[in-house]
Amino acid sequence: MKILEQSVPLNKSNIWNLQTSIYSKLGLQAWTHRGVPSYMTNNPYTAKQYAQLIVSYLRDGLDPNSKKPISSSDPIYIFDLGAGTGRFAYVFLKQFFKLIKGIQYLESLTIRYVLTDIVDSNLDFCEHHNYLKSFIEKGIIDFAHFSYDQKEPLQLRLAKTALDHTNVKNPVILIANYFFDTIPQDLIRYHGGNWEEGHITIKGPESTSSLGHPFEDTEILEKLHFEFSYLPISPEKKANYEGIPEAHSLIDEYSNKLDGVPFTVPQGAFKTIRFFEELSQSRLLVISGDQGYSSIEQLKNSGEPRFAIHGAFSMAVNYNALARFFDKKQGKGFVTTLSDPVFQVFVGLLGGNASDYPELSVAHKEYLESFEPKDYWSLATLVQSEWTNPSLDTLLLILKLGSWDPMNLYTFYSMIREQVPTATPKQKEELRTAIHEVWENFYPIHALEGEFIMNLGVMFFEMQYFAEALGFLQRSLMITGDNATTYTNMAACYLSLFNPEAAHKCFEKAKAMHDAVGVA
Repeated sequence: MKILEQSVPLNKSNIWNLQTSIYSKLGLQAWTHRGVPSYMTNNPYTAKQYAQLIVSYLRDGLDPNSKKPISSSDPIYIFDLGAGTGRFAYVFLKQFFKLIKGIQYLESLTIRYVLTDIVDSNLDFCEHHNYLKSFIEKGIIDFAHFSYDQKEPLQLRLAKTALDHTNVKNPVILIANYFFDTIPQDLIRYHGGNWEEGHITIKGPESTSSLGHPFEDTEILEKLHFEFSYLPISPEKKANYEGIPEAHSLIDEYSNKLDGVPFTVPQGAFKTIRFFEELSQSRLLVISGDQGYSSIEQLKNSGEPRFAIHGAFSMAVNYNALARFFDKKQGKGFVTTLSDPVFQVFVGLLGGNASDYPELSVAHKEYLESFEPKDYWSLATLVQSEWTNPSLDTLLLILKLGSWDPMNLYTFYSMIREQVPTATPKQKEELRTAIHEVWENFYPIHALEGEFIMNLGVMFFEMQYFAEALGFLQRSLMITGDNATTYTNMAACYLSLFNPEAAHKCFEKAKAMHDAVGVA
């Protein structure tokens, strides 16, 4: 192995430059081809929980007796950091506006949902996605470039406005899903009565010597080997840790709790929060779903940092440190009691404490504490792996519990379809409703996803809802483009609807496509 980088402080490592290079060069393919995780945050169940939290926060600020009032005449900005494909934005806005429908004082608010990213092509994709079009036309959605270490004001693409503390009048809401685990972190250890800074050494195959700059190679990540070492940290550096007094105080706290145990400090997250703290004049709500550690016990068992490789890479977040960071700023950091390091949702509040936001505090207990997104995901997984023959009624309840999650219907499609021939009229009607609800949460990012919609059309056909089957097959074509199988299925629908002329046209299109493939 060749040493590519030797004994560099973790937060200064070139590994973070490689991360930026990977996302910049891959764009949308980071999700469609490389498998960057997104499901845990991009499903309707998680989005609904976030919507409940945000609605509760807004109700606190709109209460006439609020100590931290929200102005109903000024926009409420919600920033979606590292928005990527835009899928979370879509399902969240669906859940949010469904939740406030009919509540006049909430419906009258001006919501500005800003998707941010460091990759312009991702923002381009979202800006031109048909499923976001209605939100864009209503002025709800806008876009902005944002990096965790950004200094300049946010520039809104569509409004052509620069945002700063002079024109943002209300508290700001920050959604940071799978964001803090992809930006720089520090590694610290208190050992033998001394503070030490974690350094990283990166090695790669000898063949990397031929590369101009290995940390710009998007294919190198899985070939790298990481080692950590520790060097004494100077009193001056520790006393002025990144210019963040709260972080310095936090590190001191860990001395008698984590003696000899290395722990990360989410330096990139601190910088992000400080940016939006200044933008909002210290009135901020942060909701972050990610892998991470919330308790001292979890930190003790975490060991040295591990890079999860999935096209790009990620590193678990020290949410315990983030919670204490908010507490030290006279705010509140909320973590759940039984959080799972695999995935958890953190809530941070600036501009008041829990007693100033009673609705938000209750919502956190009622939704996140009672049944977290990870609990929902675990239940659906257990049904799939342990329950060999669940009834159609059970599967319909799972769909309902997940707030009509398309992934659930995709996962259980075969199980459901097998039971359609023996389903009662009541069950068919419930399944019919479920499919329409799932469609409302469906957001394609790849042409192949249209095949799922085609399968829903097939299921409608088998239940003899021929007009609805045709509608879903047509929607499938809009995603996949011309498809011989879809045209054949459409022809069957038209015959069942007594329209032989339209059926003939579909058969001809299918035949022409088959013939073209044969010639090729």
